Amino acid sequence: MALETLADYHCTEVQLYGISKAIYNSLAGNLVDFHSYSPSYIIGHVTGLLGVRTAAMVLPNEVQRAEGHEILHTELIAAAKPCTEHFQILKGYIKKAYPSTYNIMYNSAGQGHYLAATHENWVELKGLNDAMNTFLGDAAHLAALVASLNMPPAFPATVSTDATSFENLYNAFITAKTTTTAKNAKIAANNVLFGQLMGVCDDGKKVYINDQGQAKLFTFDTVKELLSPPGSASYKVTAKRAELLTVIEGITVKIQSKTKPAISVETDVNGVALFPHLDADNYTVIVGGVSTPFVVQNFKKDVDTGVNAHSEVFMVAI
Repeated sequence: MALETLADYHCTEVQLYGISKAIYNSLAGNLVDFHSYSPSYIIGHVTGLLGVRTAAMVLPNEVQRAEGHEILHTELIAAAKPCTEHFQILKGYIKKAYPSTYNIMYNSAGQGHYLAATHENWVELKGLNDAMNTFLGDAAHLAALVASLNMPPAFPATVSTDATSFENLYNAFITAKTTTTAKNAKIAANNVLFGQLMGVCDDGKKVYINDQGQAKLFTFDTVKELLSPPGSASYKVTAKRAELLTVIEGITVKIQSKTKPAISVETDVNGVALFPHLDADNYTVIVGGVSTPFVVQNFKKDVDTGVNAHSEVFMVAI
């Protein structure tokens, strides 16, 4: 897996694009002053800066990158349905073929995987498929099942085909979930934009060394506060058990930006940890801790003004 590219900017992507637009507009409106400071400031330079901004913006963002993964998730659910249905049908054939030992045969055919497999536990569903294929691939089992016109001879092939379809989707799902290439490309492009933007801001402070009002137009943090006033954002985290999909009450959710102290909230009876009146920023989110019976989840989240930022976190039991 590719190493993660780290962001140089202490803001969200949406803020970076908004701040850069505002500052580049100010640059275009004051190009004569900048040209007097440095002849490199011509309209073509502004056009180039805006081109770098556009190149970063058109790369898929977090939501767009997740689109393919979410589509695969929907397709996985559809592909899983015939697999679990095959097991129930197979149980019917087994009960007729093995009237006195059918419970033993159920277990051999994958009974232990079935319940979890019906609750989107893809590892258990793969185990169910493997167990059914192994059971049906046994010559003695096959002979007993097809005897007396009990099971159609084509049934094992149907089970195998649907299991293969599921596994192909599952492999694509895992790859889509773990790849960092697109994310790294987005952050790298944003870093180039941010570096050029800060160069303009540094020059702006020199151009207007005796005009603090104008200098504010080229001060990153000042423009950021104008576009996203402090306390104008909010964020909600919902914690659920990965296998049962039930909510988890009382689990700690901690968020922290690069510039502010961490904030910790415990989930309520609905599994929700709410963070109102936040500053719009990029936050590191940690769900769980050493005292909870779940694997700790750690990820980053852009929280912007007016977007109702929300993350649904599926906790895996230890």
